[in-house]
Amino acid sequence: MMLLKKIPFFLFLLPVFFCLHGGLENFGVIYLSEVLLIGLYISVALLLLFLLLFWITKDKKNAALTSFYAGWVYLFFGALQDWLKDIAPLSFLNRYSVLLPLLFVSILCLLYLLKRKKIFAQRLFLYMNILLIVYCTVDAVLLIRMSFSNNKDRISQVPFDHNKISSKPNVYYLLFDGYPGYASLRDSFGFRNDSLYNFLQGRGFTILPSFSNYNFTVQSMSSIFNMQFVSENYSHGKEPGNQEDIRKRFNEIKNAAVFSIYRNMGYELKNYSVFDIGKQGSINPDISFLPVHSKALTGKMLHKRIARHMGWRFQGTLLQNIFSFKEPLFQADATNREIMNRLKQGLETKTGKPLFCYAHFIMPHVPYFRDSTGVLINQPGQQAHDINDPRYFLPYLIYTNSVISSLVDNIAVKDPGAMVIVMSDHGFRKEYKTAFASAAFNNICAIRSLGNNLLPSQGPISGVNFFRYLFNKAYGQDIPYLKDSIVYVIEDQAVLR
Repeated sequence: MMLLKKIPFFLFLLPVFFCLHGGLENFGVIYLSEVLLIGLYISVALLLLFLLLFWITKDKKNAALTSFYAGWVYLFFGALQDWLKDIAPLSFLNRYSVLLPLLFVSILCLLYLLKRKKIFAQRLFLYMNILLIVYCTVDAVLLIRMSFSNNKDRISQVPFDHNKISSKPNVYYLLFDGYPGYASLRDSFGFRNDSLYNFLQGRGFTILPSFSNYNFTVQSMSSIFNMQFVSENYSHGKEPGNQEDIRKRFNEIKNAAVFSIYRNMGYELKNYSVFDIGKQGSINPDISFLPVHSKALTGKMLHKRIARHMGWRFQGTLLQNIFSFKEPLFQADATNREIMNRLKQGLETKTGKPLFCYAHFIMPHVPYFRDSTGVLINQPGQQAHDINDPRYFLPYLIYTNSVISSLVDNIAVKDPGAMVIVMSDHGFRKEYKTAFASAAFNNICAIRSLGNNLLPSQGPISGVNFFRYLFNKAYGQDIPYLKDSIVYVIEDQAVLR
């Protein structure tokens, strides 16, 4: 007990608790190496802050308690902001102009209180030591129990008869996130996307009548790659896309049935996507649009939250080169360009095995980084524009069309016998002018090199039935189709804020 009154264990346990709790909440979508590295950074920062305050106050206990509180504010700022936003009488406090000054003043008040009330400081010191030890112990036990339990999300397999396969063409599955179908672009934006459709048809593509079953990426991609709907509670309508749901969907995609089938057919898999596929990591583990990998821990830290909400204001200024602002602003754009480069480089490499290549582009999905010619919207020295503004969507879509055209032509030259699929996971889901809810499910789907009888006989192809259709048409299977439905997923804003 005497040690608990003298040594600030709570200060060293704060990063431990932060990482344990984050690892527990995000089990399966974050690597141990990421957790340890983040914990190391936090520990070093807290130690430096403690030394600075100790040098100023000459009081070890006060410096430790104040460092702990400042660290807690920084690490759990997003959680605090989300909690305030969900409480109506206190929602005004979550504004940066109110909350940041209030928190800063509270740190100064704590310093003053600790200096004037010695007994309070001693009791608080002991209390925080006990509290953090209990919290860390509970989370450690829960994490160990979860590690030893069967955490692999179970996916029922679709029967596949390998004896019916007559050919194994290379397959390039090009997924463009949030790309709307022709009807919703015409009806919601007054834009006729004839140039892309004419280009694809001129290159031998068949435009399939299609729609997405979900308006949210992780549900849509899980259902596409597993050829079945996600957990049954979605069949009843609106369900929140919370953190636990996203964790399950990521693991379902990682262990998806489609990839297992292609592996069993002897295909080499190339993963140029934002998801982990089997033992292949994503193209960029830190992609910022979903809370996985290191972002699952860091996404609600103070600097990350500010950068996400207000970072665009710093574009075109010297501050845009500061890591904390530059990373979330340009990460998705850099990832898209990395996928393009990897895909084009991969066309130069032949292994002798049939190839299934999955490339997932975060475009024309928000943020809308570039104009119709591919030039970044915000340039140094120019007025900064909000790249999340729907007004920039159509120019970004036109730029996306040029990317599709370039990739299709590259594949046609380097791998002329390949099957190429251009598809989107969902449509446009923001409220804008005449955009309607059904626009979120109107997607694009075009395919080349399937031979005759391309069009499905049972009607439009939904995401959940797409690979059932593909395996039936291209690999001689007779897989039954599922009854179609659409599910409007309401994501938990606390996850994506």
